[in-house]
Amino acid sequence: MQPGDGQRRKNAAAPILLLVTPFVVPVLFGGWFYQYADPCLFDVIEANDSLLANVVHTILPTVQACETGVGLSGTRPTTPPPPPPRSITVKLPNGGETLLVGHTVNLQWTSNIGDGVRIEISRDGGTTLTYSTLFVDTDNDGSQLWTVTGPVSNKVLFRITSNIHPTIKDTSDAVAAIVDPCDPARPSDQCAHYTTGFKWPATVRGIAYVFDTSRVPADFTPADTTAWMEAVERAVAPWNAEIRARIQFVRGNPLIQQCGGIAGDNTNCIAFRDIAGLGLAESHVQRVPFTNDIREVDLDFDIQITDAQGGEFFWGHCNPNCPANVFDVQNVATHEFGHWLQLRDLNNPGEAELTMYQPISLQETKKRTLGFGDLLGAKALYP
Repeated sequence: MQPGDGQRRKNAAAPILLLVTPFVVPVLFGGWFYQYADPCLFDVIEANDSLLANVVHTILPTVQACETGVGLSGTRPTTPPPPPPRSITVKLPNGGETLLVGHTVNLQWTSNIGDGVRIEISRDGGTTLTYSTLFVDTDNDGSQLWTVTGPVSNKVLFRITSNIHPTIKDTSDAVAAIVDPCDPARPSDQCAHYTTGFKWPATVRGIAYVFDTSRVPADFTPADTTAWMEAVERAVAPWNAEIRARIQFVRGNPLIQQCGGIAGDNTNCIAFRDIAGLGLAESHVQRVPFTNDIREVDLDFDIQITDAQGGEFFWGHCNPNCPANVFDVQNVATHEFGHWLQLRDLNNPGEAELTMYQPISLQETKKRTLGFGDLLGAKALYP
């Protein structure tokens, strides 16, 4: 019998010892060295140790064990599967989308390769094989924000390429479109935005807000004393997504303070108070004297809402529905935070889909999502 997996290191006559081992293990007897890896392979050990010269140990797996793959270890070793091939797959935009000039989109992809990737764009459907680079070397983490730029096109493709394996790449499955809703040749009320002329100074990177919980409507829907604060905090998110490079709304510390109605204390307070007239909410702005810089804004929600006929209404959270006599506090707060940034009200009926459109309806929630004019206004103030 010839040695199988083992390798004989020394020649000498000796008795024969048959061993089977279910895994790789070195065995040394009197100068002979072998390795074994499979319970169904037999090898020869020739022992010259005088203590073992008259001893022969034989361990044989049964024929059934070898046929079924069950050896001394219970399970026959298997070869691990090969790793998946390296790949990149464009996920978004991947065809059919309409991207607005000036709007921020999240380019997305999947990949099993490390290191960075290059992101490119073609505006002619790739027919001339000309791609321009958007990002030369961005982290290969599956996501990259991009502010859409012109020129406009209805034949837009995106291509993502590995920088360490440049032959590994992927292109959008179909074309997307880039349009400019504010093109002078295509006027649109959805681009409307107006500012007050004031703004937060460049030294202010975070607008810290706090809540005064000393007065809260007892009939808030749902009946949870913190539900209104959570709804208001959700209202800052769409604004933060657009202006994060310049300024952010941030939580104050401590978050809850008794501050309602105190102007000029450098605390940006959110509270329920009695508001004269028919207003739902009011934002009060304090400026640095003799400048256009803002130093403080306070937001008051009317604690008891009535109309000119004496009808009574309530605050609540419409998720997605709420009673017919309820104003959604997140909807109103999103509008008011536009005022904190110094965007003005819009009143043209053609601007009704924008967050800064001033009339607010019962059960309305559409102001939670910023319109294109709202985005343009925020970025014009805080580029």
